[in-house]
Parts: sequence; C-alpha cells; structure tokens
Amino acid sequence: MEHIFLNSINILGLILCLGAFFIKDSFWLKISTIVGMSILFTANTFGGFPTGILSNISLVLINAFCLFKLFTYHLEQ
Repeated sequence: MEHIFLNSINILGLILCLGAFFIKDSFWLKISTIVGMSILFTANTFGGFPTGILSNISLVLINAFCLFKLFTYHLEQ
C-alpha cells in the first residue's frame, strides 16, 4: 500500500513538471515547476525508487534550467 501512495505522489510531480512545458503564463509556470520539482525531490529522496530515478532527476534538472533562464530573463529587463 505504501508503494502505491509513493508512486502516485511521484506521478503527480512528474505530471506537474511535464505540464509546465505547456504553460504560457510565467506565474503559473514558476508555481508548477517549483511544486513539481519539490515533489519529485522529496519523493526520490525519501522513497528510494530504483526505477525511474534517472528520468525524474533529468526532468528536475531540465525544469531547473528553464526556471533559471526565466528568472535571469526577467532580471535583465
């Protein structure tokens, strides 16, 4: 039962991070990626999932890079 709960939380974070690629509003983009990345980080830190860790970590890194570009773009203007 515990694995089902942790897997569903992991899938929720993955959906939030993947959905952030389709959001055009910068506020909701930031909220979605920050919440999704924090869910994936905590689920992978405490859950100990042997499968899917590489894909989730790469997704977190891609979203972190997109957030970095978004924040630096807004700071330059």
